[in-house]
Amino acid sequence: MSTKWKWLTDETWHWKGHVVDDVLAHDIQMELFDRAFEAGHSPTFVMVDQTDYVYFDMPGMCLIERAHRDIDLDGLTIRIPSQDFEDIYAQVKLLPERTLLANPDLKYYKLHGWRFCIVLLASQRDALIEAMEAQRAAAEVEAAVDNGRFVKGLEGLPVVSARAEMLKKAAAGNEGAN
Repeated sequence: MSTKWKWLTDETWHWKGHVVDDVLAHDIQMELFDRAFEAGHSPTFVMVDQTDYVYFDMPGMCLIERAHRDIDLDGLTIRIPSQDFEDIYAQVKLLPERTLLANPDLKYYKLHGWRFCIVLLASQRDALIEAMEAQRAAAEVEAAVDNGRFVKGLEGLPVVSARAEMLKKAAAGNEGAN
């Protein structure tokens, strides 16, 4: 178990859980407390656990046994579903730089997922972008396969979402590639 990465949350869930590098953990924890108090909440407990693995996905329907890509980032394995990979990659590239109130010289980035966020130092963000770039092509192939499985599972349903229609069109476009 890596001691480098911490999982921060309060038991009342006034904020999303944060996976944070040890360098940032204390300052991020203090800013979360400040934000909760400003909003009129009183966080009663902050859980600080060590972690070395996160499953980072986006909200919405998902498939059982869908493909994923693993990224190792300074001792933290970030598992990303292949269907979400391109969206998350685009988000990482566009993350705004943030500063800490207590330490304005220390810059960081916050990547929000469905259930929690990952707080990254600038060097970690750059390393994540590089690692994701190396896996984009494989993730795209895996996502196309899973998207085809997802569309087949929707057949016969009376109401089909806009995303499902988009996936059907994408799958139809990939049929000639096989």
